[in-house]
Amino acid sequence: MNEMLSGVDKFGLGDLGELELFAEKGKEIEEESLIAAAQEKFEINDVTYEKEFKCGVCRNMYKSRVMRLGKMMHVAIDYDLRPIYKEPIHPIFYDVHICPHCGHAALSQMLTKLNSVQIKLVQENISPKFKPVEYPAQLDAAMAIERYKLALLNAVVKNSKDSEKAYLCMKTAWIYRSVKDKKNEIKFITNAYHGFTSALENEHFPVFGMDDDVVAFIAASYAKTLGLFEEALKMLGTVIVSKRSNSRLKDRARDLKQDILQQSESNQSSEVS
Repeated sequence: MNEMLSGVDKFGLGDLGELELFAEKGKEIEEESLIAAAQEKFEINDVTYEKEFKCGVCRNMYKSRVMRLGKMMHVAIDYDLRPIYKEPIHPIFYDVHICPHCGHAALSQMLTKLNSVQIKLVQENISPKFKPVEYPAQLDAAMAIERYKLALLNAVVKNSKDSEKAYLCMKTAWIYRSVKDKKNEIKFITNAYHGFTSALENEHFPVFGMDDDVVAFIAASYAKTLGLFEEALKMLGTVIVSKRSNSRLKDRARDLKQDILQQSESNQSSEVS
């Protein structure tokens, strides 16, 4: 089974786990101190509620839990623009919604954005084998990862754009980072990097509320993580000179560029010695 999709057998879709995601073509922030005090008095119903959705595939109605707007405020931003919250959950835990009737799973903004071919692909490849899973009101990281992997499998089956698959990989990597699973975080970062770089070359922006400069910065931060310094510097260069980038993003790009140059010099010095 493709390690990126391991776990989808829980939904009865283990035989689809061999699908390939993409066709051929910094510094971490410690979170324990931020959430420790909030966990004792946290109440899930204060920040989430059940909302009714109409499935874009089977057209049935179902309920899924969503975040209440403005109820959680981030207290920090990680190197790849991941917001960090003091609560023991992250809003992205609730970004994926699963139709219990047909198994279509997607990010909230993509639930009904399917063409007739994609609907047929889900109906033929997902729905006949799908086994619904009941989740509690408060999702933990492991549950959120399961839901993201099901959405990723749906995206692969639907032949979704690389930007969508990369975005799902990025957010899955964020969740793995929150539980300090570095091995799986790197796997999903690697795929997010390849998906975003492909999107930058082949897709129109914005995607998921991100313009091409934001995506280029995130891809550059992942290139640095993966040791691809030359690629990272090229993308950062486009962000720094872009007339569309805001000053905060440009400052982050300059800081990241300096980090890469220092790390590259340090690596060269180590090789010489």
